[in-house]
Amino acid sequence: PAAAARGTTEEHLLLFGIGAAKAYEALVKRYPDVKVWFMAPEFAGVARGMYKKAYLLMNEAGIVEVKGRNSPPTGVEGLFFALAVCKQVHLYGFGISADPTVPYHYHDKVKGVEAAHSFGFQAIFLKMLAQSGHFDICVPGLAVPGCRMEDGNDGEKGRR
Repeated sequence: PAAAARGTTEEHLLLFGIGAAKAYEALVKRYPDVKVWFMAPEFAGVARGMYKKAYLLMNEAGIVEVKGRNSPPTGVEGLFFALAVCKQVHLYGFGISADPTVPYHYHDKVKGVEAAHSFGFQAIFLKMLAQSGHFDICVPGLAVPGCRMEDGNDGEKGRR
């Protein structure tokens, strides 16, 4: 059997962005046991548009105010794709705090810049969708059924 592709979970790999279409065929051949998905640029555009529309509606209602241009993070595109194709979604690697000192990526120490993305709005947006039952947010210290965390949290304590 072929070794799992780096970054895959439960035998799924999502590709998107420029150059990903070229890699798709080679990855499908190299990892036959992995479900490889390619997100069309049109779908990514719709996801970004929905994120921006949610911000505009919340801003007009006085719920949130954002500094900077509030570009949707690419992870939001992946989240919308997962919601469209998966029965259940557990979201890892997203902060739900407006704290700009929290690393921007889970895999490095790059600091987020509010001029590009509004972490405050992202936190509100994700919490709102999660509380509506669309997915679970899995972060250290927050006990959520189904989430598996390196800190030993197995979701047994229930949602906070």
